[in-house]
Amino acid sequence: MTKDEIVEQFGKQKAKLVKMDVEVKERTDGDGDSGGDHPPDVFKRGRVWEIWDKVDRKVMFMAPSHAAGLLDEQEDPLGLKDFFPTPKPLYSIKTDSLVPLPEYLEYEQLADELDLISHRIQRIISGMKLRGVYDSSMGEFDQIFDSDDNGMIPSRDGGAAMQNGGLDRAVWFMPVDKFGAVLAQLYQDRVILRDTIFEVTGISDIIRGASRASETATAQNIKAKFGGMRLDKRVRAVAVYARDLLNIAAEIMAENFDPETLHAMTGREITPEMTELMQDDFMRRFRVDIETDSTISASEHGDQQEMTRLMAAVGGYIQGVAPLVQQGMFPMEAAKAILLAIVRKFKFGRELEGALEQLGTQQQKQNDGPTPEESAQQAEGQKAQAEMQLQQQSDQASLQLEQQKMQSDQALEQQKAQAELALEQAESNAKIELEREKMQQELSLEREKMHLDAETKIQVAQIMANVKEVQTEEEFM
Repeated sequence: MTKDEIVEQFGKQKAKLVKMDVEVKERTDGDGDSGGDHPPDVFKRGRVWEIWDKVDRKVMFMAPSHAAGLLDEQEDPLGLKDFFPTPKPLYSIKTDSLVPLPEYLEYEQLADELDLISHRIQRIISGMKLRGVYDSSMGEFDQIFDSDDNGMIPSRDGGAAMQNGGLDRAVWFMPVDKFGAVLAQLYQDRVILRDTIFEVTGISDIIRGASRASETATAQNIKAKFGGMRLDKRVRAVAVYARDLLNIAAEIMAENFDPETLHAMTGREITPEMTELMQDDFMRRFRVDIETDSTISASEHGDQQEMTRLMAAVGGYIQGVAPLVQQGMFPMEAAKAILLAIVRKFKFGRELEGALEQLGTQQQKQNDGPTPEESAQQAEGQKAQAEMQLQQQSDQASLQLEQQKMQSDQALEQQKAQAELALEQAESNAKIELEREKMQQELSLEREKMHLDAETKIQVAQIMANVKEVQTEEEFM
């Protein structure tokens, strides 16, 4: 833990007594560049052990460098039935210790032998070269290997070579064929050793994706089933581990989450009865169940051909047994037992088995008639149904009254709005009429004034004309 984490969880006083003696290695960024520009002291940590004690149901924190005792001690923080917040650990190799062991330990010696053989093959291949010695008196050998295609090199002492048995007698090559025999044996040993490792680990050819054209489909199916048998135990262990994880998660939520949190997570209203059921360890294990069949691979369910054969077998069985059961010659319970024995060979889940177990139950109940308990339950159910119907009718009546009230209020609001609108229109029309009459009166007055002005002007003109006539007559006289 960092210094700040220790201070935050345990306080400053205890943090002072914890030595920061764990130095983190030089960290690298995402692109591989090292962060060497940071001082190493920044990344020092303090070693803290978190211990879960199932016997006393406590969680303790202690540091090896803290000699004054525990850093902290807490009571059972989660209240789980099995205390530990994790299922039983998964182990590929089971031993008496909780320390996990790698599968490599099972074939470590075989892997070392395989490495040795591969190393020897590499050394032999590197040594398999065309090498040899020749007679030093024939200096033309150096030019033979350096010449181009179809090159002819003159010999200075060819007669001596012919006397000694020819050119092939003057050259001695390294015996590479001996290397080839050893190399072929090593290749064969490596294949045998590899197959031995595959047998130890249970990896068949079909699992590795390898096959041969000469192999039949039946042979491949046998190998596939054999490999599945070797892995089936591990598959079941992983399924159980996943189931236990989900059970622990459900138990933590049921024991520690309040109804408001569960409502926010699920969107459903959490009643007190639901809370009581979830916090009851005994009843919760009956109501909450995680099926492991949902965590297995699809190949475990069988291929379509096997499913078709199963459906054909079940259909034929039902057709043959149904008349006997109806005639009373074959008990229904025996027929269901045989059918369930057939179906359980395949992993269909508990839902199908539960449905098959209900075959004939309803018909038997109808023939036997209801029991007193069932009659009482039916009466209670009818009473509850009647009360529910009355409540629904009451709710519907209340809803209708509320709707009628809302409709009346809306009608009144509409009438009020229409009246106000009509009043506003009437006032607007009255104003317009008054303005129109005022304008007409002003126009009439203006016309009368103009008419009077015209008549006045005419009279004045006539008077002026008369005056001129009188003046003219006077001047004439």
